[in-house]
Amino acid sequence: MSQPGSTPYGTHDAPVPPEDAPTSPYLSANRTPQYGSPNAEYRGLVPQDSYNPWAIAALVLGLCATAIFAVIAGHLALSQIKRTGERGTGLAIAGLILGYLEILFYLGLIVASFGFLFWAGSQT
Repeated sequence: MSQPGSTPYGTHDAPVPPEDAPTSPYLSANRTPQYGSPNAEYRGLVPQDSYNPWAIAALVLGLCATAIFAVIAGHLALSQIKRTGERGTGLAIAGLILGYLEILFYLGLIVASFGFLFWAGSQT
């Protein structure tokens, strides 16, 4: 039998560099095992919270000047974010602001065009 902590290929401990070896600023002070060594721990990627797809859609629709759809998507996103805790509140609010500003702009165009039509009709 072999000793505990050893294998037929040697021990599981990482090699220790000589004392006079140059040190790297990338190595930690406690000399953790290098990548690929048997003792290296896999820490993995930290999972990020995902963005709400309706929030992304609200911003894109707001930028594409589709006002009604941006407002609908923004309100759907905010209600889902409140319920699920996903990220994207800022995206949804930005989409809502753009959507409402576009609605105001379109209403202003309609009022101005009717005003121009009434003015043009009174010029006879």
